[in-house]
Amino acid sequence: MLQRLLDHSDDLRRLVDEGYELEVKGAFVFVHHIPYVTKDKHIEYGSLVTNLMLNGDKTIKPNSHIIWFTGSHPCNKNGSEISSIAWNRSGKVLGNGIKVNCGFSNKPAQGYRDYYEKFKRYIEIISAPARSLDPSVVIQTHRVRENEETDVFQYRDTNSSKAGIGALVEKLQEHKIAIIGLGGTGSYILDYMSKVPVRQIDLFDGDTFLQHNAFRAPGAASGQELDQCMPKVVYLSGKYQNIHSGIFPHTEYITEDNVHTLSAYDFVFLSMDSNSDKKCIVDFLLEREIPFIDAGIGLEIGGGALLGQIRTSSIWNGQRSLAEKYIPMGEDKANEENLYENNIQIVELSS
Repeated sequence: MLQRLLDHSDDLRRLVDEGYELEVKGAFVFVHHIPYVTKDKHIEYGSLVTNLMLNGDKTIKPNSHIIWFTGSHPCNKNGSEISSIAWNRSGKVLGNGIKVNCGFSNKPAQGYRDYYEKFKRYIEIISAPARSLDPSVVIQTHRVRENEETDVFQYRDTNSSKAGIGALVEKLQEHKIAIIGLGGTGSYILDYMSKVPVRQIDLFDGDTFLQHNAFRAPGAASGQELDQCMPKVVYLSGKYQNIHSGIFPHTEYITEDNVHTLSAYDFVFLSMDSNSDKKCIVDFLLEREIPFIDAGIGLEIGGGALLGQIRTSSIWNGQRSLAEKYIPMGEDKANEENLYENNIQIVELSS
């Protein structure tokens, strides 16, 4: 919530205390109601917006001197553009429902120390012509805009805002995904997907998290955690719920009896052994045209070295022929040369 940021961030608190209209959306911060002069020499209002750099609920030094604006490019009082800050005139969609029309660049020698200094500098440059034309224009509205938090993350995704990819990751926000099998491959899939803003991640595996699993999974389990002999999905969901609130464990295998539950998902990751249950799952996903990825690792020792294969099959739009050709589903148990039947896995390949 915004109040937590204000309680820990002196620069944002100072802006609010001075009456600037502050708002935070996701990992972006706005100052609204900034008067500026248009090319027609009219006074209009826009909003300045920049990404937030945070350590928990406390702001740290901005990583960039650039800033975005929701209005048109500001002008001097004679209608000529303020060229000293011109940088981007094409605008951009930043994510979180934020669309900006132009961007500015004004860089101090040492960069901006904090967000107070950054906003104040741009406000002064943009609003000066408007205040010159009409000294009665109001900048400080003393209004604070509080937004309801709907993010699945336990803390703000400042990585996407810093990289400028917020609009791309937002496309996945309403997705529900399932990961079937949380071993040396599935646990790494969870590690990656926990940083994606999908609405829900369901984990399916009936196995116990044992000591050998600790050497095949991301992160580091403590001895006390291993002593508890927790189900894999309980251990892993507990770890990753620290970052993503929409992770749900299911201490069961997917079989012919419950495969129908997969109809609730937009995407499925398969990271399980080849057996009859896997064939049942693949057949169901193909029939319902639910896209899925099947991944596996097969290793063996030969000549004093590890030999093996890594397989990833992406199936879209019911590509049954490809699934049958490339996904092992336990039909050939007699083939002892099938590398995917081996149980050797190492994190260097899983990751």
